[in-house]
Amino acid sequence: MAVMILLSILKVILWILLILLLLILYLLLVPWGIRGRFRLDEEEQSGSFTIKSFLRCFQLVLDYTKENKLQFQISLFWGKWKLLSYPESEGQRKAGKEKGFPVDNQSEEEQDEGKKNGRESKKKEKRKEKKQDRKKSWLNFKEKISKVFQLLRKLFSEPGKAGIHKIRVELFGFLRRLGLHFTKTEMHFAGSGPDVTGEILGVLAMIPWAHQPGLKIRPDFTADKAYFKGHGQVRGHLLVGDLLLTVIRLLMDKNVRTLLHAIGGNKK
Repeated sequence: MAVMILLSILKVILWILLILLLLILYLLLVPWGIRGRFRLDEEEQSGSFTIKSFLRCFQLVLDYTKENKLQFQISLFWGKWKLLSYPESEGQRKAGKEKGFPVDNQSEEEQDEGKKNGRESKKKEKRKEKKQDRKKSWLNFKEKISKVFQLLRKLFSEPGKAGIHKIRVELFGFLRRLGLHFTKTEMHFAGSGPDVTGEILGVLAMIPWAHQPGLKIRPDFTADKAYFKGHGQVRGHLLVGDLLLTVIRLLMDKNVRTLLHAIGGNKK
């Protein structure tokens, strides 16, 4: 009887481990959809960015509108279980308590003298605090300047340059694998004059993503004032496994670790 109970418990544990393994593989290997949209004109300024897993079990939503400003939310199970949201509810913000002073049973003359002495002592304390604050701010400024110069020396050293190059290569490779592309997107712009508009158009022509079929860039050479307006959508896909492998490759690189130690202020 005890053996049967033990075997049934082991079966339940194995099923739980199998479900967890499938869930991890699902999160790592199944592509997550990336969707973004924006609209910028005289009537509306809005935008949103979402990352959703397959079947939308997990979703990250970043939304901006002129009326509601910025909203951020991370949720599970089709938005029913909210892990993190911004802004917080009004009930979470509480007003601070006012400080009270005890009442002293003294004569009016004694109370007046005490008030005068208290004011003079407060003035002296404020003067001392100001002098101390000036000294501290100057010392903090000198320390910050010295740390900045130390960081610049480490960044421009050979390991620092190699670490920056490794991060740049991995980052651009990861961005290419996201497969971001525009769909139904139009952008209208004008510079302060026709010559400035032409210069901006020439710079945009040298950027590869500006030649996508779903993106239409329309310069306005007749406008007297500079402006920008447009609307569109961005699509792509994300592999969490690819993201983790990119982070692991960066952390395994010796030059990247040296660079991270330098930025964090740790000695190696």
